[in-house]
Amino acid sequence: PWTHQPLCTLPLPSTQSPLCAYTSTTFASGRGISIVTTPKLAAHMVSLSAFTDPALLKSNGTNEASTLWFTSSIPNKGIGTLALHDLIPGTQILRYTPAFLAYLEADLSTLDRESLWSTAIARLPRITRDSFLSLMYIYGDPRVRHQDIVKGNTFQLELAGANHLAIFPESSRLNHDCAPNAQYVVDPETLTHTVRVMRPIPEGEEVTIAYTSPLEKTGERRARLEEGFHFKCRCARCGDAERGDGMLDRIREMQAQLNDWSETSQATPELARQLVDLYEEEGLQGFMDVPYGFAALACNAVGQSAEARAWAGRARDAVLGKDGTGAAALRIWDSLLGDAERHWSYRRR
Repeated sequence: PWTHQPLCTLPLPSTQSPLCAYTSTTFASGRGISIVTTPKLAAHMVSLSAFTDPALLKSNGTNEASTLWFTSSIPNKGIGTLALHDLIPGTQILRYTPAFLAYLEADLSTLDRESLWSTAIARLPRITRDSFLSLMYIYGDPRVRHQDIVKGNTFQLELAGANHLAIFPESSRLNHDCAPNAQYVVDPETLTHTVRVMRPIPEGEEVTIAYTSPLEKTGERRARLEEGFHFKCRCARCGDAERGDGMLDRIREMQAQLNDWSETSQATPELARQLVDLYEEEGLQGFMDVPYGFAALACNAVGQSAEARAWAGRARDAVLGKDGTGAAALRIWDSLLGDAERHWSYRRR
């Protein structure tokens, strides 16, 4: 499917294989894609449905301009994405394929990597290339502009067990919040990045996602964001660290109680429902798979199988919306949904 002759390095020590820049300008109905990876991994990628079934990327709003959001300059944040209309939970607002993928390696020198990446980007269709080059960057050194853009805008995508840096230009306009109102999931089969609304977003409000786990303490989150993205988070949760960290301590305490399967366990369905409420109060609607899962197990443990299945269904949906179809947690909830009364947790308390 490649429309340009691959440009390759010498074999790298870590892979015993060259890295090559592959480009298809016809991918995704002409959106195009450039991939820097090994020949073996490139062969795997072209077997994915994203390449073998072009019609798949013409469905579900993939790469379609949306009437639900717009981008605008936001004070102290650069460019952000805002709701054009009131948005309700569950609404899909973005679904895009990447412009650029790069195998995560540390073998090449900075300038050699820049040369390879710049060639890959230059081969993209003009609109896609321009959307990549218009993204924000961190250091401002023109000698490494392409790596600078990737540094500030990357998502990770695992393909055949190998981590790749992925740039989805439209999704990169979403800023971070430690209580995000949207959640994203990356699909390695279709190479799509999908964003859905997690709680009501009024017209004109910024749409946000989490760049790091919002379940970490304030200091940990801020350190990760400063190291990885070079900004200090000033969201509402970070602005009141004492209260927020206290709530996280309470969440961890409740989860430890719910995870206690001893004869003296104090776990109850009511405690699990309180955990669900606490997650929602903290603005963690995009991370509800954990409290929903605890609620499913707590109900099943006292023989409330119908309620357990309802919570397990919610947990399964939350996993799909955050971690995708390959998530190991799906097996847990599929098992309970299949036969709650035969599940190991049934009447365990």
